[in-house]
Amino acid sequence: MCEENKWKLSMVGSVNNFGQFIGIPISGIVADKFGRKFTLVFCAVTSAAICIFQSFSFNYSMFLFLELLSSIISSGIYSITFILAMESILPNQRVLYYSILESFLPIGAMLVALIASQVKDWRLLLQLSNFPGLLFISYFWLTEESMRWLETQGKHDKVINTLKNIANTNKKPMPELPHDTQTKKLDDVDETNDDISNSNIFKDIIRSPTIFWRMIRCSLVWIAATLVYYGLTINATDIAGNKYMNFAMASFIEIPSCLLYYLIMEKMSRKSSLSSTFILTAVTCVLYNVTPDELHWLKLSLYMVGKLAIAIAFSIVYMLTAEIFPTQLRATMVSMCSMIGRIGSMLAPQTTLLAQFFGGNVTMIVFCATSILGAAITTTLPESKNIKLPDTIDEAERIGIDDSTKPEKNGISNENFV
Repeated sequence: MCEENKWKLSMVGSVNNFGQFIGIPISGIVADKFGRKFTLVFCAVTSAAICIFQSFSFNYSMFLFLELLSSIISSGIYSITFILAMESILPNQRVLYYSILESFLPIGAMLVALIASQVKDWRLLLQLSNFPGLLFISYFWLTEESMRWLETQGKHDKVINTLKNIANTNKKPMPELPHDTQTKKLDDVDETNDDISNSNIFKDIIRSPTIFWRMIRCSLVWIAATLVYYGLTINATDIAGNKYMNFAMASFIEIPSCLLYYLIMEKMSRKSSLSSTFILTAVTCVLYNVTPDELHWLKLSLYMVGKLAIAIAFSIVYMLTAEIFPTQLRATMVSMCSMIGRIGSMLAPQTTLLAQFFGGNVTMIVFCATSILGAAITTTLPESKNIKLPDTIDEAERIGIDDSTKPEKNGISNENFV
């Protein structure tokens, strides 16, 4: 590419980030309003179709516009997939599920590197890498809607039908559900659902000081995680060699973080896990600064340990955020926190300027301080390990206060059939 046209390449990345910043909260609101499954399938299929259409762009402006449109629509795919599964599995299986889900991201990135190394035509590359997204249309028939979301919408018949489908798929008999327990649970959901469905969703957030300030604290933790994660990524020394192999290896190194994430989360609480990984990141940043440049291998090792630690922290943030907000608002709140967290990823590229003017040590000090701040804020959040996912605002407010958030033993829940 000509030197004078390099800005066009960077502009594509900027437009993509801007599109995600806009699209993330929108996808959350749509998922809470119209359902997890519909939103997931719509976003996946539509964004894939747009990207394939983008491959036929006849000028730069058209390409840029379609890049913006596809990033807006695709931005919520990951978070909605995560939430749909979170609401469909046992509390003690969430960590295992998320570890598996997270491991597919680097696998996908490595496949992209493989395809890109063999396909030099960007139009064909777009078509090949996005065609699988069209297959998500099958999820309308292959995937069940979240029963927790169906409950909050008062769609009781669909809840029972879904329970029957789950029982049949797992070859287990459909247990008799106590009628009084069933009715009470659904009536309780109806009352809270009437309150939230007939008013502005943001008014409901502000109306609950507990939920509002919890969102603020979570958002600050997201900013800390994204700033340090993307900052360490951007400030890493360029590796010489084949760029496709380097990209694949950089993606592969994320896989160990998935295993470590599982081991840490199984042994420790959510808050302890997140705080510890933040602190470990801060410690490695300090050690990196005081290590002599002559010990290049040691500095590189410390840098990678810090990157690994913040990658684990990033994964924990997702889990913790989804567990402490109610089903009625879960997709919206995860999306809002993720959107605000994008402030950190947008600030991360500016840390390279600090390195240019004040030296690389200042940048690592910033990452250290940010990690410590993230750990401190984490201690103010409620603990959510193995809790019953809250369905209503009232249940979410009681997390950590009483026993009502412990895993369910009775009532309408897919937990009886898995």
